[in-house]
Amino acid sequence: MMETQISRSHHGFTLIELLVVVAIIGLLSSIVFASLNNARHKARIARAQADLAALRDAVALLEADTGLHPNHLSPTPCVLDPEVFLDSCAAGLLCTDGSFPNWNGPYLSRPPVDPWSNPYRFDPDYRCTDQCEGVAPDTWVRAIHSLGPNGVAEYGPGSDNIVLVLCAS
Repeated sequence: MMETQISRSHHGFTLIELLVVVAIIGLLSSIVFASLNNARHKARIARAQADLAALRDAVALLEADTGLHPNHLSPTPCVLDPEVFLDSCAAGLLCTDGSFPNWNGPYLSRPPVDPWSNPYRFDPDYRCTDQCEGVAPDTWVRAIHSLGPNGVAEYGPGSDNIVLVLCAS
């Protein structure tokens, strides 16, 4: 009896093997994308916090030169109204509307916008909830803030506003 050997030569991949490889690559790329997205989000928040610190310094320079805060407000009392965008001449940081005595600005080199392309705000009567570091909830403060990633003016608990407190009442 003569045995025949069947020789199979394997010259490629099966469809199943290719689908498994594609699925693994897709899974790995989605994990990398998610972690990069999270890192990008954290970087934008860190940039907003650094911008707020620079804006605080610009407000301090404006106060040193003119004795006033943005929107011609006296530094005391701490909490007053109204809110003003920091890129307006009424804020006095980029330009003056002519009513800041001894104005030596501009105190900023460019209009202040947050990482989500929204203007920063100077709010002399901001009500802190859980987003003001070092301030008890339900405290009224004078603050500079960003509307955060969603760009919506939310002032309740859980809002994503990024806030730098200048003073508290």
